[in-house]
Amino acid sequence: MTTAGVATVKEGDLYAGWVNQLGGAADVELSGNRLGVLRTDGSLAVKEGDLYATWTEQANGVSQFDLTHRF
Repeated sequence: MTTAGVATVKEGDLYAGWVNQLGGAADVELSGNRLGVLRTDGSLAVKEGDLYATWTEQANGVSQFDLTHRF
């Protein structure tokens, strides 16, 4: 996450470039191929797949979240 509140991630090795994902980010979590961003307005968006997968809005009024895969 940047100091400007933009969630950024990279795919591949450590030398891959950073890819901006969502602005207004307060917290970011990655679990496997699932990425979640909690925004400063309390909304939570999650996507699964590659960096360019579609975001799915999950909930509003969120203060914390956990994307850990549980089997």
